[in-house]
This record gives sequence, structure tokens and C-alpha cells, in this order.
Amino acid sequence: MDEKAIPQIIEAAQKLLTRVVEAEGKLQEGVDLWGAQVIEQTTERAAQMKPFRKLLEEVKARNSVGKMARLAVSQQDLESAEKGLHQLEWVEAAVSASARLAEMIGYLREAVEVFGDDHSLSQEAVIYRNDVLTMFRGESPPEAANVASNRTRGEDLRKRFAEEAVRAHARNRLDGEGDARKRAVLEGVTYRDLGKLASVSILPVGRFGSLQTELASIQSCLSFDEGTLLKSVVCPECKYRPSSAAGATARASVDAIGDELEALRKEWAGAIIDSLKEPEMKEQIDLLGDRAVSIQTFLEERILPSPVDDDFVKLLNQVFGRFEVRRVSQKEIWETLFPEQTASTVGDLEGRFDGFLTDLKKGVSEEKLRILPAEEEEA
Repeated sequence: MDEKAIPQIIEAAQKLLTRVVEAEGKLQEGVDLWGAQVIEQTTERAAQMKPFRKLLEEVKARNSVGKMARLAVSQQDLESAEKGLHQLEWVEAAVSASARLAEMIGYLREAVEVFGDDHSLSQEAVIYRNDVLTMFRGESPPEAANVASNRTRGEDLRKRFAEEAVRAHARNRLDGEGDARKRAVLEGVTYRDLGKLASVSILPVGRFGSLQTELASIQSCLSFDEGTLLKSVVCPECKYRPSSAAGATARASVDAIGDELEALRKEWAGAIIDSLKEPEMKEQIDLLGDRAVSIQTFLEERILPSPVDDDFVKLLNQVFGRFEVRRVSQKEIWETLFPEQTASTVGDLEGRFDGFLTDLKKGVSEEKLRILPAEEEEA
């Protein structure tokens, strides 16, 4: 044996030994693919690699022609080492195949979790998963052609998941135009008017509250890039997780809510008019005096003021809350101011009249109190 060949042999043995150590590490750590270990029988495979490792260590230690010549290797040793080499190549092929598929498999695994097991693409992905794992269950290592075929198949499935995620995103998120429409509804006169009218005591506000909640739940994604859904089906901008749910699009829902708000405003206007037309309400309106102009105009034209303001709402609540009417005759006032029919000072008159008003206000707020002149028989 040529002395110059010894370093080359040792170098080759070292490279093989490094591969064996790395493969043993993979066997110990395990190689996970979509929740399953792609390398089975790890203890048996590690045991079969030991004779090969031992032979390589023997070769590496013989750094001279004489030492190399004294290397004793039986036929059984060679056969055992050959089995170890086969296991090394199997493990390396499995690790390589797993690495080629790992990123794409990770995408598909997340997509199934997001879309749910019942989605047709998820069901197809589960079948694909089983087919991929089958590659690692044979005696022979995964073939490159088979790995490439499964990668192509998986990428096609990824593309279809991404397309479905894009459609779902478009259905359930507002783009720039849709977001502008939502803001127009929120900032529009109808929405503001309903917000004011919601405090009118006779109106049921549940429906308006529901529409507010529904509108608020419709979210926007103004910087959406559909290409990002090839990396993850969850939108990185708005964190939207697509689903297979059908129904109206987010934009259509905003338009429908806008229409419902318009209809609700008309409905509330009609309800207020019907209530104000009740006979007992006429007297209540008259008690407003000059301030009743806006309500009278509303009743005549049957059109709500636009925009509805706080004063209009306050007047409505005063009417529907019913005023407390206290009627006072001339005689009562005269007897209060001049109980003894004698001369009085200004202070006396002020004190007596203040006491008279205090008695009238008992048990009622000043806002709801109206004092009307009465004939003697009324008093």
C-alpha cells in the first residue's frame, strides 16, 4: 500500500464518520413531518450503524501503512458494516426528503387547521399527508422522483388553499373602497340622527344597537397583498383566518346595513308621529309654547329635521314624559300676595310669591312643570 494513500483513506473515513454521527443525532432527535415521525425503528437503525461506525473509527486510527496492514476485518464485519452504510444512506435520504417538503407541509398543516377538517381541500390534504408518509415506510429510502412528484402535488394544493383564502378574505374584509363606504355610513346624517333619536323614550333601540354592533364587526384590510397568503393562509396585515362560511360579502353587508339604517329612520319617524297624534299629546305639545314650532313643523311635513339636534330630542322627551300641570287662578295669586288685604312691602310680596312657587314645585322637576292660568271653577 502506498504511504500517500493513507491520509486519503483517513480523510474519507472521517467524512463518513461525520455523516454517521449526524445521522445518529437525527435518529435520536427524530424527524417530524405533519405530526408524524418519518423515521421509524430508530433503535434498530442505530444498532445497525454501530458496526459501520466501529470500522470507520478503526480505519481512522491507523495512520501508517503498517498499522493499516494489521487491520483485521472479517467477512461478517464487512457485511455488518455494509448494512450500517445502507442505514446511513436511508436516514440521509429521509432527512433530505423531509427537508424538501417541510416548509410546504407546514403551510398545508396550518391551512387544514384554519379551514377545518370538513373543507374539501382539507380532506384532500389529509389524503396527501398519508401518501407522503407512505414514502418513508419502505425498506428503500424515499426516491428523488417520488419526492419531487409529491412536492409538485403539494405545491398545487398550497396554491388552491391560497386562492380559497384570497376569496374568503375578499368576502369578509373591506378593501379601500369598502372601507370608505363604511365610513360614509358611520359619518352620515342618518347614522347621527339615529344616534340622537335613540334617546327618545318611546323608541325601541335594540335594532339600532344590533346594526351598530354588526357594522363595527365588519373589519377592513387596506394593505392586503394576496401573494402573502402563499406563505400563510392567515393574513399578516389584519390576522384574518379564512373559513368556508358562505353568505354576503363584507361590502354587501355594509350596503345592506346602510339601507336598514335609512329604513329605521323612516320607521322611527312614523312611530314618533303616530305617538304625537294621540289626543292626550296635543295638550302636552301646547304646553311647550313657542318651543313647539319644530314639533309642529314635523307633524305637518312628516319629515324629521336634518340633522336631528339635542333640543328636538329634549322636546320630544318632555312631551312623551308628560308635563305636570299645575293650574292657578287669579284669586289664589291675589290671596297669596295680599292675605290680609293690607299694604305690603316689596320684600313681603317677594317672600310670599317665592313660597307660593315652592309649593307648586313640590314633587316634580321644573322641566316637567307647567303652570297654567285657570278659571275660578277650575281652581
